[in-house]
Amino acid sequence: MSFSFLYKWALVLGLLLGHVVAVFAQDTNMNRAKHVYELFVADQGDSIHALLNKNLQEKLSPEIFKDMFKQSEKQFGKLQAKGEWKQESAEGITLYYRDLKFERYSLRFLLSFDADGSMNTIRLMPVPAASTAKPVAYNKEKMQERDITVGADGFKLPGTLTLPVGKKKAPVVILVHGSGPQDRDETVGPNKPFRDLAWGLAERGIATVRYDKRTKVYGAAFIPEGQNANYDTESVDDAVATSAYNNGFEFKDGVKQANEYNYDSNGNLTKDLNKGITNISLSLIHI
Repeated sequence: MSFSFLYKWALVLGLLLGHVVAVFAQDTNMNRAKHVYELFVADQGDSIHALLNKNLQEKLSPEIFKDMFKQSEKQFGKLQAKGEWKQESAEGITLYYRDLKFERYSLRFLLSFDADGSMNTIRLMPVPAASTAKPVAYNKEKMQERDITVGADGFKLPGTLTLPVGKKKAPVVILVHGSGPQDRDETVGPNKPFRDLAWGLAERGIATVRYDKRTKVYGAAFIPEGQNANYDTESVDDAVATSAYNNGFEFKDGVKQANEYNYDSNGNLTKDLNKGITNISLSLIHI
């Protein structure tokens, strides 16, 4: 079964162009979504193109939308059922969608709009499969968490160190953010992927460090004086500083800190005598 036309939509039309500032009532955008669906079923591609925001209108030809519903039925069989309209919001973006059951496949018709009501996203995509994974839960018998502070260039970023209980030589994974002003859990709606990773890894004997991204804590003031905004100042510098612990992980129990910790020539912590850890290997990864 070929999905070439679906991939074309996902590639050229599925980009969310910036964060949506919600100044229109959500029911207004829901009505817009329903109207676009009616145009889609009627194969009125020119009318759909006219509803795109100016940026997409300049980049995309109306031909992309020509006979898309007919192509869908030709590929997947006649439309048999239409789901209820729904909406989901995350990171300031509201998505409107309904699921369509064709004879041989189920697809999701999904849209999003700019603040002025113009359309910035339109997708026809497979309906996501229901997750069968068990939710990750914090288990105090297998892990412990401590508040820490990390960061480079004088920036102080609150974070969390998750340690496996009873593990003396635990490898450490540093969870590094992607784009956007993310918190330490990479929270998107109800989902917290970095937290779930940390807890899941702790159950398997692996420690993790996660922290609020610099752009989350400092906003537009995240750039050090005399430097430019780039991926280093946004993310990499703090991740590298975190690998050296940056004096952020202080587990004091009355013993002088100099006797509790040993560092290698690069400033990486190699021993935590306070915790009985004699060999720490740090691995920096980007997720």
